Amino acid sequence: MAVDRFYQGMEQIEQVAQDLKSVRIGTLRIVAIRTLGSNFLSEGIRRFSLARPGVIISLDVRSSLDVLQLAAANQMDIGFAGYMDTEYPGADVFPYPSVPAVCVLPRGHLLARKKAIHITDLQDQRLISLSNNSALRMRLEMALDTAGVTCQRPINTTLAQSACSMVAAGRSRSHSG
Repeated sequence: MAVDRFYQGMEQIEQVAQDLKSVRIGTLRIVAIRTLGSNFLSEGIRRFSLARPGVIISLDVRSSLDVLQLAAANQMDIGFAGYMDTEYPGADVFPYPSVPAVCVLPRGHLLARKKAIHITDLQDQRLISLSNNSALRMRLEMALDTAGVTCQRPINTTLAQSACSMVAAGRSRSHSG
């Protein structure tokens, strides 16, 4: 059943892509989470805009929940939300490839010498955490709980970029996806 839904979702994504390819004029409203909206979508939007100069593209950066709510209300053409393991009423939700999380460390940290950092390596480390409603934070919390790992969390932020800047300034370690 899950495999059928996956393939049905892929077919629907392909249909949306075909519809977008044929668009030559009009407006394309994209809603995305911060991580994608502030970095990763830029090149795709640039290419789409060059190929279709008559299309006005709107990029709205919101939370995952906002992306889903706007999709359910049919107030966007395409949206990109964070990690979601459930369906959302009124929205077609399709998985996109997951990317591994990274651990951002200050120069000279002992863990920086390792080729790979495992969840158990974070025992008793100071972490800069993302906000409680962050999909990445939820994934990290589940992994820490499953491994029985406890960490210090003196700082929280809503932006991964802020967490990375704080790590560079020597505040703590951060996780980012």
